[in-house]
Amino acid sequence: MHVKQEFVVNKNEAQKLIGRNVRVWLGAEGVYVGELLELTGSPWRGRVRVTGVLEPAQHLDHGVVCRRGHRPGEFIDVSHATVCPAKKSGHSSYLSAVQAQLNLHMGSHSGYQTSRHAWVNEAFGRALRAVLVAEERRVATGQWRLRPEDGEHAAA
Repeated sequence: MHVKQEFVVNKNEAQKLIGRNVRVWLGAEGVYVGELLELTGSPWRGRVRVTGVLEPAQHLDHGVVCRRGHRPGEFIDVSHATVCPAKKSGHSSYLSAVQAQLNLHMGSHSGYQTSRHAWVNEAFGRALRAVLVAEERRVATGQWRLRPEDGEHAAA
């Protein structure tokens, strides 16, 4: 879902977005929607309260499961190179965003499985399942702990 966006580099333009929803692109850390709360400095930096998850963090990096991502209600410090006006509201929970990502990955005609190497697709699916188990555990207990072995045993 990587769509080219025009980031708000000009501080005067960014001032107009305070109190409004913005899209925050954090690369491998995910893509979020949230309310821009404040701006400081030059080049400007800001603070966003997350209200939705467009894309969860990439949890598989060189075969190692990693990255927690951000949940609605959390705060993110942003820069002028990561923010643009929001066009979508995103998923209201991190759990639903991960589930949607897993559903895309598992769909045989989704176009999501782009690697010609089956082991890459399998590793990506295992990582997403492990993240799903970890997020379900976080919702139930308040503790987020990602265990790679959870991806082996979780239902697809």
